[in-house]
Amino acid sequence: MLNSRGPDIDTSIIVLEEITQHASYDRAAVLVPTADDRICALESVYYQDAPRTLSLSTSLNKSPLHRKISMELAEQLEVPFLSSELLELCGDEDDDEEQMAEDLRDRIEGFLRENDVHYAVNEFLANADDAKATKFSILLDNRRDFFGTHVISPAFETLQSSSYIIFHNDAVLSNLDFSGLRKVGRGGKTDEIDTHGRHGLGALAFYYFTDVSTTITLP
Repeated sequence: MLNSRGPDIDTSIIVLEEITQHASYDRAAVLVPTADDRICALESVYYQDAPRTLSLSTSLNKSPLHRKISMELAEQLEVPFLSSELLELCGDEDDDEEQMAEDLRDRIEGFLRENDVHYAVNEFLANADDAKATKFSILLDNRRDFFGTHVISPAFETLQSSSYIIFHNDAVLSNLDFSGLRKVGRGGKTDEIDTHGRHGLGALAFYYFTDVSTTITLP
């Protein structure tokens, strides 16, 4: 499928769509077109679903798929998405085994069933107190007219038309705090017996209000 100008993209896509119809195809033998008009092994590419301006994308040692290849076809080929790859790069590799001891979705569903939403704000207050915050506030923003151009994935674009609930305190998050947010249901304070939030319930309580929680730090 190569010519003097590089791969024949339309023909490549037809072949790839046919390949996905066969469950037993050999992934190691599949070649796909990339954004710079080359062909690469299937295991050496990612689907570009996040802005190229994200500097970590240069650390992947992989090439982006050709822009003509749809998200649906990329999913059928089980090509990793850039947003997921970047999240893994941001994580602490030494802690992966420990933090993945329980499936994320199962842990969240179990927490929401076993606990009472009426105490969710208490968890946020407890976390603020643990962090030695002196201020705590809640903001509900019902504006539906905010649309940015830099979202981590197209799937997040629809969320921009939803309401926002913001929990704010004036404490400073440490690296340990960020690590604790990633330890679902355990937190980063398991050895600190004098803290309220050592079981990681504050991070799980966000899911009473939203499917997507975001941590924002201000300078």
